[in-house]
Formats: sequence, C-alpha cells, structure tokens
Amino acid sequence: MFHCIKRTSVFLCLLISAILTAQEKGGQYGICMIDRGKITGCNTEELFAMHSVMKFPQALYVAGHLQSKGLTLEDSVLVVKDRLDQDTWSPMLKHFQTEKYFTYAELLEYSLAMSDNNACDLLFEHCGSPSAVETYIHSFGFTDIHICLTEKEMHLNPDRAAENCCTPVEIARLFEWFRLRRHDNEFFEFFSQVMGNCKTGLERISAVLPSGSQFIHKTGSGFQDSEGKEDRNDAGIIFFPDGSQVTIAVFVQAAQTESDVADIAAEYLWQEK
Repeated sequence: MFHCIKRTSVFLCLLISAILTAQEKGGQYGICMIDRGKITGCNTEELFAMHSVMKFPQALYVAGHLQSKGLTLEDSVLVVKDRLDQDTWSPMLKHFQTEKYFTYAELLEYSLAMSDNNACDLLFEHCGSPSAVETYIHSFGFTDIHICLTEKEMHLNPDRAAENCCTPVEIARLFEWFRLRRHDNEFFEFFSQVMGNCKTGLERISAVLPSGSQFIHKTGSGFQDSEGKEDRNDAGIIFFPDGSQVTIAVFVQAAQTESDVADIAAEYLWQEK
C-alpha cells in the first residue's frame, strides 16, 4: 500500500509514536480505511458519536432536497440574527448585524468548511429535520448512520449527543460512495471544493499527509468533560500525490489532544504491509 510514497525518517518516527499512542487507547477509538475496495481498521462496526461529521450526510440530503424542489445553490433564505443561538460555534454571526439573506451555498460552506452550528440548524429548518436526513441516507443503504438531533438540541442536552452516531465503516462507505460520484452534479462538485478547503481539524489527519495531498473531509468535536477531554473525529477522502485515493474515518472518544486522531491515522496509513 502506498508503495509509491517515499517513507522518510520523519514518518518512521511518527509511525513508532502512533503505534504506542494507539495501543494506549485500547477500545476508545475506531478507524476504517477503504483502499481499492479493501476495508481495514479497528472497531470498525462499533457506534461512535458523530458530532459535526453529521453535517456531511446532512449536506447530501440538502442536495437531494434542493434538486427535488427545483432550487439551486444560489437561492437564498432570510436569516434573523436574534433568532440564532448566540452561545455556540458559529463564525457566520460575525458577518451580519440584524438580518441578511444567505444563499444555500453560503450556508453549506459555513456548515461544511467551518462547522458552523447555526448554519447546520438553518439547513435543518429550511430543508428537512434530522429524521428526514436519516431516512434519506438510509434509503441508499447506509443504515448504521443515525441522525436524531439538531445542533441546538445537542447543546441543550450534551448527554444525548451520542444519539447522532455511526460506525466508522458506515461513514467511510458513505464517503466512498461520494468519492465515486463527486463529479455527478453541481452540488457534489461544490461539496468537494468546500470540504477540500475545510478550516477545522488541521492537526488531525491532515497533519500526517505528505505534501501535495488533497483531503476532502469533515471533522467533529464533542463536549469537554471535567478533565478537558473531548471526542474528536475526522472522516473523508485522501488524494495522494502519486494518484492513489483512500477513504478514511477516525473516531476517538475522550481524546486528550488533536494529535490523538493524527497518531491513529498515521499508524494505519504508514504501517508496512
């Protein structure tokens, strides 16, 4: 695997560190990789809280909804700032004072590239509920992806956040499905561009990829516990400089740092086969 990529001493040191880190985590993480149809990983069929990784299947639903209604990415909705959650991760709040029309493209970009929670909930409000998104995703055969709560509902009830969950293999399969169809329409082309410029999780899987790689992905982060730990996730499609492509999903429960995800990804990406 990845025989065309030269392994430097940096990657060898990273690999040794990654193996030791992953061993320490025991069953607290799950990883799935799909490489030319071959599935590998650890705890691939265990359920993990998705957190904002949920915004990727939601975007696929939004694409289907807009197409069915004859709407485009340039159609817009009026957003009133006072009606939004002011106490959540929401970069869009900085860009208007009272009210503003946002295109669906803008809402999707905020949601996918910046993981904006208000943008996500506006898409739920204007396009369809969590249950509608789940039903849509299940209709394509991805039945181990469960979407029950909006971002606001998760913030009001952090203990219920894990109800939005999936298995690493199922979300990897969904990204693999998307990889094969990413040029099918303007919506998927747009998602590829936006998630390729994802602004979150740069110290996760992205941190262990060789220069020149492209990573189309979505991250997710949980709520901090009393020790400052939180769930950290990252899932998407890696396009390596040598032309190879790999779909990967990493979920870490109660991670100590961003690098926990990077360490686990590195173990599987760079181990000798």
